[in-house]
Order: sequence, then structure tokens, then C-alpha cells
Amino acid sequence: MEKTTVLSLQGNSKIDKIFLRFDLITQKWTELSPMNTSRAFFSAVASSNLSSIYVMGGVTEGGKAVNHVERFDMLTNQWEYLAPMCNAR
Repeated sequence: MEKTTVLSLQGNSKIDKIFLRFDLITQKWTELSPMNTSRAFFSAVASSNLSSIYVMGGVTEGGKAVNHVERFDMLTNQWEYLAPMCNAR
């Protein structure tokens, strides 16, 4: 991932699965592949080499906490499910 990129995931109270990239040079937003699970209040972290983004837990429609873990591959623009967490969060 270039150093001129900002990534945006909605982790607040809005339940969705949108993933966006903002290019600081062109000043344009690009929609990336959406997460597999729509959710809010989740945690996200990037790998040290910025090739992957990990999203964990969250709340789905109806306020249900989930234990889902997904990984986004920056090279393939694809999400995959990983082993779930022991507890929903």
C-alpha cells in the first residue's frame, strides 16, 4: 500500500460493511470490497507491512455481538473469514 493512502472502515454506531480508500494525491475515494459481515462497534488493526487489515468482533443488526474475524488482503482486494474469537465482543 502506498504511503499516500488512507483507509476508512465504519467502526462506530452505523452497521455496514463499507471499506474505503482515500488517495492523498488525487484526493479521490475508492470503494474497496465490502466486509463479509455488516457490523458496528468492531476493532480493526493493520499488519506491520500494511498488506492486511484485520477486523474483529462487533455488533450486527438487532444488537447481536459477534465473534467473527475477517482479514482483508490489500493485493487481492478480498476479505476472508479467519478462526472466530472465543467470545463475541
